[in-house]
Amino acid sequence: STPSNSSAASDVYKRQIEIGCGKGEFLTMLCELGENRGVGFDPSYVYGRSDSETAENITFIRDFYSERYASYKGDFICCRHTLEHIQYPKDFLTTVRRAIGDRQSTVVFFEVPNVLLTLRDLAIWDIIYEHCSYFSPGSFVRLFTLCGFNVRKITETFEGQFLCIEALPGEVRTNVEFDGCENLEQRVSETTAFGSNYRRKVEKWTLTLEELKRLGKRTVLWGAGSKGVTFLNSLNIRDQIEYVVDINPHKYGMYVAGTGQKIVPPEFLRDYRPDIVIMTNPIYRDEIQRFMMNMDLTAELVVDNYC
Repeated sequence: STPSNSSAASDVYKRQIEIGCGKGEFLTMLCELGENRGVGFDPSYVYGRSDSETAENITFIRDFYSERYASYKGDFICCRHTLEHIQYPKDFLTTVRRAIGDRQSTVVFFEVPNVLLTLRDLAIWDIIYEHCSYFSPGSFVRLFTLCGFNVRKITETFEGQFLCIEALPGEVRTNVEFDGCENLEQRVSETTAFGSNYRRKVEKWTLTLEELKRLGKRTVLWGAGSKGVTFLNSLNIRDQIEYVVDINPHKYGMYVAGTGQKIVPPEFLRDYRPDIVIMTNPIYRDEIQRFMMNMDLTAELVVDNYC
């Protein structure tokens, strides 16, 4: 059912719009927390996966958001990990701003990967072909300002891995000066050095895996998301690692694109008994250690600490 746009209904609940809603978990949570109504846009959405009590209050549209959906009005518009996939982000944000029109109270929230972690700390497994753009705090703020938004807040979250921006509709500004929220000279220096730093890190990991293979160590990778896939393909890992562990049941029995490792559940390790478990996102260290402890695994956990 399509949420009502009447003013009477808006006194009871808030209208949520999520662009790039994926499977709808985040939008569902927003609607549950405030008894709100929601509309989610995503061409990859799979109908029938949501059994939420609020599902009847949410409309999912399997399509890219565009001008044709400008009639859907939101009190809150969010877009998480989608903007970096869009070839022309300025055109897209301008479309969103036009759809908002003169509703000055509409809050906009966007979340993207933080390129500073890649440049500063060599989180190189975040570099994937699907990303058209990479944003720093300064470029993120400038983009929104150019597209007619007043930025209220920008923060680094998820231990610095993501950038989050909160904005309200404002006037379009054609000339936006750099606002000094980051050091441009430092960014230039980090970008200039990135190529050699990248190659050095790849070489270090290549030698490490070759040594583990020479010693006969049974090695697995934990995490079949974008970081894990990029790690395997950047190093062109084939026979050094045979399996990749993931907690997502929809991935079990499938294979990593490119390098071909089979994706298995954590329980697989009870019998496989690896010597080494590699993880590419340090934020999940404690969670993985708990899994390993519960399965009485004595494998060494090797963490890429972005250094």
